[in-house]
Amino acid sequence: MTKTLKKINGGKSTGIQDIYCFNYNFKSWNLLVIFMSIELVGHRGLALNHIENTIGSFEDAFNKGANAIELDIQLTSDKVPIVYHDFDLKRLLRMDGKVSDFPLGELRKLDLGNSDKIPTLDEVIYKFTDKKIYVELKTIDDDGKRYNRELPEIIFERYKKIPENIVFISFDPESLIEMRRKFEKVVLGLDYEKNSEKWIELNEIEEFLLKNRIEYLIPSVEILGDFMNLDGKIKILPWVVNDLKVVEKFFKNIYGVISDRCDLIYKQLKNYNL
Repeated sequence: MTKTLKKINGGKSTGIQDIYCFNYNFKSWNLLVIFMSIELVGHRGLALNHIENTIGSFEDAFNKGANAIELDIQLTSDKVPIVYHDFDLKRLLRMDGKVSDFPLGELRKLDLGNSDKIPTLDEVIYKFTDKKIYVELKTIDDDGKRYNRELPEIIFERYKKIPENIVFISFDPESLIEMRRKFEKVVLGLDYEKNSEKWIELNEIEEFLLKNRIEYLIPSVEILGDFMNLDGKIKILPWVVNDLKVVEKFFKNIYGVISDRCDLIYKQLKNYNL
């Protein structure tokens, strides 16, 4: 039995998505097994023992196999970027009012459960300096209403230079354009789902991404098949993927997956043969 290892793509590295081909020759048969290493992103961390979008959920995601996390930010009434998904407080805190109605001090007093608190963006960045973080700018809702319009400006005022491990993403094309204007080297990504055609048409996406140097496209997994012919420079990262079978036929076209259950996806990846 002989075993050879070679890297596809002419020996050139494709970054995180390196493809290796193991060619096993044994007697009269030849078995070709391709293993793909794809980026595994914890969607709001891993919300099993901790509440979503908390330090505990992010730590659990990294401990269970994720090599990146995705989180959401918006502004408090005193203009501090905090990590919280919903615009209102009903679902997680059973309270009336919007996040933007309260100052940071009041929000920090609230217990999400399991002693989890709402973190600031600063806390997450300084806690996970060596980990990749996708930061979603919550500047538009499902109906197209604009929120947190000052968010790109406030990020610019607070950071000036964005850490290399941070990728800013948004459903809002205007926020991404503004981030590109303010930061020459920031890495950006466009979130996209069925309703997103209100803001940018499907057939305009490739031109928009390339023109504004937006590196990532982050489509909902239901429409992933619509993006298989994009320019190879664009990294495709579908959400939410909780079973690799859902994206099996797209493995060679995607950069990674965003998952609510990175623990389960990690186990699948360890044993997956293509």
